[in-house]
Amino acid sequence: MTPPVPQFTNHLGWILSNQSVTISGLTFANPPLGSYLVTVAISNAASINATIPVQVLHGEAVRLALPGSSFGPLACSSSVSLPDIVLYVEDANANVLTDDIVRNFTAVLSSAPIQLSELPRSSVMQGTVSILAENGTVLFNQLHLVRPTAGSYVVTFSSPGLFNVSVTLVVVPWLPQALYLRNADTITREYTSQVATNIDNLLVGFTDAGLNIVTSLVAPLNVTVSLASAPAQIADPADCPSLLQGVAIQVTSVPLVTFPGLGLCRPRVGVYVVQLGSQGLVSAVFNVTVRVGLPSRLALLDSEKQILYLSTLYPMSVPSTFSASLPNISVIVTDEGYNPAPTTPRTVSVSLVTFPPAQVCPGGTLLTGSTSLSTSFNGSATTATF
Repeated sequence: MTPPVPQFTNHLGWILSNQSVTISGLTFANPPLGSYLVTVAISNAASINATIPVQVLHGEAVRLALPGSSFGPLACSSSVSLPDIVLYVEDANANVLTDDIVRNFTAVLSSAPIQLSELPRSSVMQGTVSILAENGTVLFNQLHLVRPTAGSYVVTFSSPGLFNVSVTLVVVPWLPQALYLRNADTITREYTSQVATNIDNLLVGFTDAGLNIVTSLVAPLNVTVSLASAPAQIADPADCPSLLQGVAIQVTSVPLVTFPGLGLCRPRVGVYVVQLGSQGLVSAVFNVTVRVGLPSRLALLDSEKQILYLSTLYPMSVPSTFSASLPNISVIVTDEGYNPAPTTPRTVSVSLVTFPPAQVCPGGTLLTGSTSLSTSFNGSATTATF
């Protein structure tokens, strides 16, 4: 260790008078603690000198110190452990008080990004935040951040009567934990029922445990779109083999997936819950509402007043007699999704489109009876019955 250099208040030296001299104004510049020998000599008289022992002791405790306060970035997870942090009690000359009294030391999160998770900032840092320690040293080794948002965090350490010290830690996004809909604020949420009800393009991203947007993937992921729930469907299976149509599975190596061209085939009126999923990750869901479309077709009703598929044969069988009466036939006006659709007053007619050849009937008419019916289709009167 290099000895401290004495500092003088003047450069005139001291004058020897009456065989004695008073030495004043001599100080050490920030000396380390320990024992020193100060030699006083008379110029031009090398054999006349004196050695004075000096003991340098620490001063009053004034501050906390944190050597090596630079830490690398911390990867976000559900619980991010902070590195071990060792604090020292120092005097004004940065000497550690190794014989310091027992003190209470506390750690608080004094600055943090706005939290994306549901946790308030006050509960983001957890662990042992208050420690009793002595001899001028304290170790904080059980602190962690719960689901932190990416960004800078400042942890401040304090003890009564001492100046505080702070450390800055940076949290960066890490492994994906959940999916989310990137364009949730702009996607259309209401549609009218059509043959093919197209859904807006879906932009799917990933978040980590702190709900931070993941900026890279370490391995490819399979992402799927499915219907978690939907109204009961009556669309013709021959016409709509699948309610959700389009490419609903994507394999991606980048943290943004696009699903274009998805649609619902002849959807019934109601709320559809669309689910975005990937194995091992938390799914994201959003709702789509389908409203009644324009009146576009007549649909048959069975005896229970249930709408029949487009290709379903009407369930009737009559014996061949001179005058074979047909059962009542009920029809309803619907949109392309077979949803009853309000309409203006209309005239509904029934006719034979195909029939066996060589039919011979009096008057030449095979189908007789009231084959035309005017109906208002207003309110509950949405059906016409022949």
